[in-house]
Amino acid sequence: MEGQNNKKRCPVCGAECIPGAKFCEKCGTKLESRKAFCFKCGAELEPGAIFCAKCGTRQVTDGSEKPRTEQQNVQPADSHVPDKGNYVPKTENDTTKVKKNGGSRLLPVVIVAIVAAVLVVAAAGIILLKRDEIGERIRDIFAVEEEQMQEDVEPEYPEEIIEEVPEEPDLSIVTIDAYDSDSVEISGLIEEKDGALIFVFDSPQTIYLYDSDQQSDEVVENVSDIIVDTDSQALVDDTYAGRDMTVTGRMWKEDSKIMFLPEEILYAEPETDDPGIHRYEIVTGDVTWDEAFAQSVERGGYLARISSPEEYQYITDMLSSGGYTRYQLYLGGRRDDGGTEYYWVNTKDQFLGDCLNDSDSWLGSYWYENEPSFRDTGSGADGDIAENVLSLFYVSDTWYMNDSSSDIAGSYPDLMSGKVAYIIEYEE
Repeated sequence: MEGQNNKKRCPVCGAECIPGAKFCEKCGTKLESRKAFCFKCGAELEPGAIFCAKCGTRQVTDGSEKPRTEQQNVQPADSHVPDKGNYVPKTENDTTKVKKNGGSRLLPVVIVAIVAAVLVVAAAGIILLKRDEIGERIRDIFAVEEEQMQEDVEPEYPEEIIEEVPEEPDLSIVTIDAYDSDSVEISGLIEEKDGALIFVFDSPQTIYLYDSDQQSDEVVENVSDIIVDTDSQALVDDTYAGRDMTVTGRMWKEDSKIMFLPEEILYAEPETDDPGIHRYEIVTGDVTWDEAFAQSVERGGYLARISSPEEYQYITDMLSSGGYTRYQLYLGGRRDDGGTEYYWVNTKDQFLGDCLNDSDSWLGSYWYENEPSFRDTGSGADGDIAENVLSLFYVSDTWYMNDSSSDIAGSYPDLMSGKVAYIIEYEE
């Protein structure tokens, strides 16, 4: 029992040694104050330890692994140099020598160990190369995915960065400034389209105006036409369609359309009359020109307009054959107060066509001598009478154009009472 208690354990392999032994009979380690180290990480081992306290590596297995002693050059655990294998150093009592005739019996073992180490190094190199190749492939895949994500997903920026500063409009190209002005003057042609009035410019315009939808100013280029607002009081009907005009009004943009609200007509091309021969009605009565005009419109016609020599002859023949030679008959023509030019008028009492007393007018030869006179002080007139409307009268077996009072019976009660009539024209 005493001999068993005096037994020692090898500090390297843990084998029980006989009392008094100086070397371990299993691994050959010197037993006196000999330290042992982990063959994997190099940490110092407790005497008889089977596992490394630092890395957990088993130190005593089937004899293929051998713990390192303190004479060995321990490779750090985190080194990139490949492990050289289980190298067993010589002990102090190792007297094995290599013979010249082929060496000792350990030489093949050493050669095999060297070859194994070379294979391990080669394998590790291949693994490292494969690892680098695989890593490069992974990096390429992530780079492609990151690029696609950058293309597909728009970055989010703070609101103050996204907000764009509006550019100042180029006012040097503006031809109509409807933004800084409450009213603008424009010229062009009025056309009717799909029940709406369109103002067509003589040439394309660049307009500076207010956009009510965007609530901002805007410059719109190459505008050829605009829409006339239906609330306009200046153009209340379609009698201006097909006529050149100069008007003033307000302009703005709404629902992607440019709108215009006319306020005042500065000029309107006279409406042309139909030169054809129509149906006519003679109405007698001591009425004024204004009453005759209104009654003609109420009956569905208008106060007669004579637009050609053929129509003039047709009407005067009808009057002669109808026994109206003693009447003075109102026609649908007048001049402005203070003006000297006579025009036919439409059902809105607006001028039509060309001036009737102009020297180039076809009516020049149909006027009575020294007519129009614009005023009358003779022929039984009660004072100085203004003559501002057109009429037909018969004298010396001929019908003549004449300017007369708008109230013939009232101005000449003794002479013309019961001798006033008017002609209604119907386009049927």
